[in-house]
Amino acid sequence: MLNLLKLGVRGELTDLALSMLNLRSTFSMYCSCDMCNFFEALSLVIRIPRICFAGPKSFIENDLLNSFFS
Repeated sequence: MLNLLKLGVRGELTDLALSMLNLRSTFSMYCSCDMCNFFEALSLVIRIPRICFAGPKSFIENDLLNSFFS
């Protein structure tokens, strides 16, 4: 995998490649061959965006929905 991340012109590791390696090592540290931990981490990744994007609907959004579905 290290060979795939050599993205520079002269075969040097770029910042993107180093950050990908760091992310991979961090992920493997928390999800070390235990499928239960893997699925728990996967469920957290799926739930976090829903929490971030959840919020009350605005007046304009409610008005548009009412006009389309009434």
